Amino acid sequence: DVFVLSRATLLVGTLTSQIGRMASGLRLAAGGGEPRAIALDINNMQSVAGMGAADGIPHPSGEGWRAPPVGDEEPDAEVLGIEGEWLTAIRAVQSDCSLPAKQVNIPSDIDGDFPAQMWRLVSAVVAVLRGGQSFTVAGHFEGHSNTKDCREAVGAKVYDEVGSFSCFFSAERRCNVTRPSERSVAGEDVGMPSAAAVKKLRAVPDEAKAAFFHAVETYLFRLNQVTMSGTLKRKWLVRLDGDERGWLLGVDAEPRSLLPSSAKESKPAGELAKRVVAWASAQHVSAPAVGSKAPKPKECIMYLAANSSGIVKKVKQELDKKSINNCSLKVLGIQLWWDDHPGLKKQVRSRAAGDVLFDLYRALGWR
Repeated sequence: DVFVLSRATLLVGTLTSQIGRMASGLRLAAGGGEPRAIALDINNMQSVAGMGAADGIPHPSGEGWRAPPVGDEEPDAEVLGIEGEWLTAIRAVQSDCSLPAKQVNIPSDIDGDFPAQMWRLVSAVVAVLRGGQSFTVAGHFEGHSNTKDCREAVGAKVYDEVGSFSCFFSAERRCNVTRPSERSVAGEDVGMPSAAAVKKLRAVPDEAKAAFFHAVETYLFRLNQVTMSGTLKRKWLVRLDGDERGWLLGVDAEPRSLLPSSAKESKPAGELAKRVVAWASAQHVSAPAVGSKAPKPKECIMYLAANSSGIVKKVKQELDKKSINNCSLKVLGIQLWWDDHPGLKKQVRSRAAGDVLFDLYRALGWR
């Protein structure tokens, strides 16, 4: 712990903990420069200094400790895609605490079908924004966030009175003071002038309705830090975090949609394999220069998003390590990884919901 903390870009701790103080001092002694060290108990500095003075321990101010930042200085959550004009306008409206806010409820009549729940929510939010109001989200994603884990994550009061949207996603309105983890920014003029943004959202032209819908979808789908850490961990677990230079093929192998259950059957593994081979074979690959050796095949990743590992195993048998057009395929899937590590599978909180979010955000959303 001391070793890792001493090499941290940002060190957050307390002055009453000797671990953090030792780590900060080691960084200075090793010539790493003054660390960014935040003391959550900065008010204890003088008393801590007094306690250590008799033993010859230096004053903690010489270790680079600073007070916690004042105000909401945390950068906004990462979005999937680019910051377009509609997303900028949505941010402006949601950041203006003087605007009236209408509560939008997560649909409760769709149990376990996360994409359908999200799209219904997006549709309701679109209507509110086009009416010139900001919005707040209430309720639960049935089968995903109405869990003991999410209740603990957001707090019992917020869970019972507001809902569990914030279990997975960043706050939909920055000035929502009902959530204890946020600070009110009421009265501040944040971002694009809200009057201009409201006018813009009220007049979305027909040709831009689809773009606006997806901008709302993107705004809502800003993973909070805990959920983002879960997606990054999954990315590392299945080895999507390598230095591969070939293709990344994302396959939605098992439809999860508004279709009736009878229409949600996955495509046969053989058909998926056949289509991937046909696509890969048709891609242009530059011929090697005259007299030079053929280039070493690149490792190309095929990631299968699915509810279970069955389809992943079948496609892996068909395509794994198959060379196509200077590309050596590697078939991956988070469900297959969990099968190989059943002990960890049982320990991960809200695992099923996290897997769906990972499939949406990291795997199928890349390229």
